[in-house]
Amino acid sequence: MLAIAHRTPRNAVDCQRLADSGAAVFEIDLQFMNGVPVVSHFLPPWPRMPLLRHDRWRFTLRSRIGAEEDMAAVLDRIPAGCAVLVDLKTDDVLHAKILVELLAETGRPPEGWYVSGKDAGALAIVAAAGYRTWLSVSTRPEFVGALNGLVPPDLDGIAVRHTFLDEATVGRLRQHQPRVIAWTVDKLYQAEELADLGVAGITSDNPAVHRFVASR
Repeated sequence: MLAIAHRTPRNAVDCQRLADSGAAVFEIDLQFMNGVPVVSHFLPPWPRMPLLRHDRWRFTLRSRIGAEEDMAAVLDRIPAGCAVLVDLKTDDVLHAKILVELLAETGRPPEGWYVSGKDAGALAIVAAAGYRTWLSVSTRPEFVGALNGLVPPDLDGIAVRHTFLDEATVGRLRQHQPRVIAWTVDKLYQAEELADLGVAGITSDNPAVHRFVASR
């Protein structure tokens, strides 16, 4: 079972500390702003208002802020031996093609990456290039579609908001894709319950959850 760090820390010391706690995968949110790829958790809540962006309950109208980083700088501080999960937030075919080029340029082998997103066409392009892809499921309609088998081919897994998951839904999802990844799980008892249901990975901000997952 994969222990996935939801937010890659902003310095190498904290990244190593998470790896020591059991995190084997570090997530980065990648979006394209004016054609420039940046890593940031500040995301547009509505596609028609791209300048208004938020990270949880923090909002900004600035086109670039200090929280946005170059992908290469983030990768430099991820410990050796850990994989990287790129959550593609600007999710379309064009940006998927650019992402494939960016991944190849890093020199990291395909087995060092996971790529998640919502667009089937984008995921197909990434998978065709030899990278592992996860369908990201965050809304009720997306979840119902996944339960009914509306998932792209060649997926490595389905990453689902953990509040949607229970014994019945995990079982149904695994009929279509054996690997179900739960996010974002910060309470240890919830991680224990999900592990008992057979999820393949858990994304968390809590080092205690990473330690538990790594011990399974």
